[in-house]
Amino acid sequence: MNPLPTWDLEEFKNQDNVVIEQSSTGQFTALLKEKAGLKIR
Repeated sequence: MNPLPTWDLEEFKNQDNVVIEQSSTGQFTALLKEKAGLKIR
């Protein structure tokens, strides 16, 4: 997803977040960590 709308995710930066995704490789979770700087459990 390019560009990833990180401006919409700013409110979640200072929280512990949980991602539910179908992919066994966790690609969307990795993208959120790398591009948006989110903390994901």
